[in-house]
Amino acid sequence: MAQRVCAARPVAPALLRTLRGHSDTVRALSVSQDGAVLYSGSWDGTVRAWRAGDGEELYALPAQGGAVLAVAQSADGELLFAGTESGDVRVWQGAKTRVLRAHVGPVRALATARREFDGTAPSDSPLYSAGDDGVIRAWTGAGHAQPQRRAELSAQQQPAGAAPPALWCLALSRDGEALYAGGEDGSIAVWQPRALAQAGCLRAHAGAVRALALSRDDASLFSAGEDRLIRRWSPGSGQVVAVLRGHNFCILALALSRDGRTLYSGSWDHTLRVWGVEAGECVHVAGAEGAPGGSSDPVWAVALAPDSTELHSAASDCHVRTWRVAASPWAACAPKCGVRGGWAMLLQNLTGQPR
Repeated sequence: MAQRVCAARPVAPALLRTLRGHSDTVRALSVSQDGAVLYSGSWDGTVRAWRAGDGEELYALPAQGGAVLAVAQSADGELLFAGTESGDVRVWQGAKTRVLRAHVGPVRALATARREFDGTAPSDSPLYSAGDDGVIRAWTGAGHAQPQRRAELSAQQQPAGAAPPALWCLALSRDGEALYAGGEDGSIAVWQPRALAQAGCLRAHAGAVRALALSRDDASLFSAGEDRLIRRWSPGSGQVVAVLRGHNFCILALALSRDGRTLYSGSWDHTLRVWGVEAGECVHVAGAEGAPGGSSDPVWAVALAPDSTELHSAASDCHVRTWRVAASPWAACAPKCGVRGGWAMLLQNLTGQPR
């Protein structure tokens, strides 16, 4: 008997709420592992925490390093990281804070391991940081009094004497064996971080690669940037398998649904677009030319709730918006399976274990 998969169904973005508190462009977003808290980083130099359920601001943290350009969390959820314009990475652990003197120039990207649904986190999971100096740094023990900079990765395929390209974005595979870095020169460097070796370089974009997204099974990599195109790659072959067209200006952010079927993009053209991955087509638009309530400014960041039913977007107008973008997985299961069967299917889909 074929296994029935219960997945969130994409719908036209419907604005649920607008979060106001920042005083400058909101550049970065990160959602907690349980989906309860949304973190936003801004050019106003703060990281703000919002209750995802109703948008209430919980607290604001001064980064004290200029504009905040990247936000991430540790796999166990205990640490919050912010990459700053000054080149530092600020680390918060409850009321404790410390600074990693990370880069020469702004830190534009952070990457950490993803936590599994059984509650476990990959062991010895480092924090990766990257920025304008073209170097990736790996950190261990970031929550300790004396964190260790474990490794430094720098592009190996540059002409003699040439500086490595600035790095705008990072994506880490689920097993931690592959790290992708999008560069100012349009390349995507592929690293084996545990071996401290560059495994290859993907080239297709004309202009900087500003955003990356990996599917949960690591079978598809999406990249986007200044050439206004989204490319879908097969990491195994290193080949482009699809090109998505629709944005009118630079694409700044990507987020992929849990089931890998729906992709969301934010752009300098003031729109948030929803893409059907298999068809390779834009199915919905929110923003200047689409659904009401969108930003009339560039959309810098997007982040999905863990169940992929809500999407958060951040823009130059200082606001964060929360959208309903999919019907609940439970709603899709219940009519087919009844109450008990619907919950069983949902749990099986989330955990991979039959109930």
